[in-house]
Amino acid sequence: MDFNLLYISLLISSSFIAIFPILFILKFYRKKGIIPAILMVGIAIWCTGYAMELLYNDLQQKILWAKIQYFGIVVIPATWLLLIMQYVGKERWVNKKTILLLSIEPLITLYLLWSRQNLIWEKINVIDYGVYSLLSFEYGAWAIVHAVYSYLLILFAISILFQVLLYAPYIYRKQVILLLIAVFAPIFGNMLYIIDLTQLDLTPFAFLISGLSLTYNFLHYKLLTIKPIALDYLVNQLIDGIVVIDNFNRIIMANPSAENLFGEKLIGKGIEELSISSKLRRILASRIKLKEEMQIKGKYFEIFSLPLTDENGEFMGSIIIFHDITERKKAEEELNKALEKEIDFRLKTAHYFFNPIAIAKGFLILAIEERGNGKLKKVLKALERVEKVIKNIVEKGEITE
Repeated sequence: MDFNLLYISLLISSSFIAIFPILFILKFYRKKGIIPAILMVGIAIWCTGYAMELLYNDLQQKILWAKIQYFGIVVIPATWLLLIMQYVGKERWVNKKTILLLSIEPLITLYLLWSRQNLIWEKINVIDYGVYSLLSFEYGAWAIVHAVYSYLLILFAISILFQVLLYAPYIYRKQVILLLIAVFAPIFGNMLYIIDLTQLDLTPFAFLISGLSLTYNFLHYKLLTIKPIALDYLVNQLIDGIVVIDNFNRIIMANPSAENLFGEKLIGKGIEELSISSKLRRILASRIKLKEEMQIKGKYFEIFSLPLTDENGEFMGSIIIFHDITERKKAEEELNKALEKEIDFRLKTAHYFFNPIAIAKGFLILAIEERGNGKLKKVLKALERVEKVIKNIVEKGEITE
């Protein structure tokens, strides 16, 4: 197998994969796409520059392309951090001031590289690697500063991603895992080069994995459009209590309304750790769709348990919604009291009217039997009609015969 051709092909592929989604990113995300587009350009510059460094045998040409690579190298850590800040919803930090501050070190590095090269590379050696000749550097003081600065930015971004990975709903974990793959691949390649396990810098080659991960994330998962912070913001604004429980009965998300209801911090706790009733514990642990009503701390709640499953139908956890129906319950109680009063009024009304009417009817019937008076019969019919009307009022609440 021609490894020489393979090396160049991998580097060119890394550049192409980095460049390929840029137009889509800028068109689809507009202003939000500028940071990831710069990141992808930085990756492409580094990979292309390293490919050219390998192809040239002339020392000065190699050094020139090694310097050109730095236009990509210096922007990647800062743009990576800014991309993660965008992803987790910290857009307010992605402003001109932040970008200016993050640009200071890269600009100094580029200035020193092109004007006082010895602060970056104290010594440059050429070593043979197959048919290629490679540059081997003894790094200067500022190169160490640049490396520390770059890794601090990247590690900070990684720490943010791990927080999201721990507490974000399952649907966002695939996004985060792809982002972590994108950052860890070049770190791994770079570490192998730094500790001299390989004379070939594998960092640009590892960007092939990074480019594929980022491209798939943008095209398939719509990174920066579907993101966990959007859900967090929405859930935190809801009056209803929301609790998300994973398949290990551990609470991975809870909004302020839910924590106020329980009176404690919920995220990270298991159901068995909560001081709650057995009925509520049963609802939280349920893996089927449920709807229950119960009283909690003097308030009435309608509780919904909705199971979550993956594309294979496997149970992933559940969402529990606590809807406060206290006011509705109070209104229902008031309505019931009003209905009871109305029924009581009707019964009393019936008592006050039916008894006298019954007595009057009794006397009229006796009088009719004794005298057979036609007028008395008409009076009896009138009383019967009144009796029927009152009966309808009592039983139906209607004034009808």
